[in-house]
Amino acid sequence: TWMDSIHLDIDSNYPGLFIPGAITVNCPLYLQGLWLACQNKGATFIQQEIDSLEALNNYDKIILATGAFVNNLLQDKLPVTPLKGQILELSWPSHLPPLRSAVNSIAYVLMSHTNKHCIVGSTYERSFTSLDPNVNFAKENILPKVYPLLPSLKQSTILNCRAGVRASTPNHLPIIKQLNSRCWAIT
Repeated sequence: TWMDSIHLDIDSNYPGLFIPGAITVNCPLYLQGLWLACQNKGATFIQQEIDSLEALNNYDKIILATGAFVNNLLQDKLPVTPLKGQILELSWPSHLPPLRSAVNSIAYVLMSHTNKHCIVGSTYERSFTSLDPNVNFAKENILPKVYPLLPSLKQSTILNCRAGVRASTPNHLPIIKQLNSRCWAIT
């Protein structure tokens, strides 16, 4: 069966958690759907660069959902640290059935929607000088964690490397804070 073939390939010496009802969110598709729902309710999209909260003085309510860079807009800083993360996109071995759910342990592996490649990650870079992907750094930090989980991926080709910056807080929990009578931060 599918699970038997995967169990033969996964090293059980690494802790993990299986959540039968878990889903993986395709962020671009989710955001597209969210925007369509907002648009159907009459929302208007205005894109402009904001470098201070004063630039938003004409608005009744403000919600800052700016992630790791929220403090760029605030005088009273929130306990948020930028954390760079890189992922690799790998070809999926043709002899291995696609994963039906993500593997999340010392690294994570999740299938693409086409089942022809997978995403593996991630790095956790507290110190970085560039927001750009660095495939050599990503390989050195991700693949040694992924290969023990799925040794068949050693034969895979790296198709892409992506990088982003996420918000980290001291307790690793999100922050929802009212900053003044009309402004909230969610990060």
